Amino acid sequence: MSITQSIELTRGEDRVIRATMDKPRDISVWTIEFVVCTSLNGAVALRYSTALSPGGITKTNAQRGVIEVAIPLDDSLTLSENSTLDDGYGYVWHIKRVDAGSNKELARGELIVNERVAA
Repeated sequence: MSITQSIELTRGEDRVIRATMDKPRDISVWTIEFVVCTSLNGAVALRYSTALSPGGITKTNAQRGVIEVAIPLDDSLTLSENSTLDDGYGYVWHIKRVDAGSNKELARGELIVNERVAA
C-alpha cells in the first residue's frame, strides 16, 4: 500500500519535495517517476523521471531510499490555482517505481497549488 499525502506549492516558485521510503532500502538501480495529473484519471500536467537527464528527480541517498523531486518555477507556472480536490477535480500526484516487472506505486496524494501573492 502506498503512502497518501497532500503537498502544497505556490505558482511561480521553485519547490523541492523530499521523499523517503517507509522502510529504508537501496533504490540505486530503480527507475522512479513523479507524475502530476489534472484530476483522478486525468491528463498528465507534469512528469519527472530518473530515466531522463536531467529528469527532475535526484536520489540523494539511494542506499536508504531517499529522493528529491525539483519542480522549477517555470513548471509551477503551468499549473492553475486550486485549493482542494473537489468532486474528483484538482491535481493529484504519485511516485512510482516503473522498472519492468516492478511497476509499483510508492506514494500518492493531492497537490494544492496556491496563487502567488503580488508584491
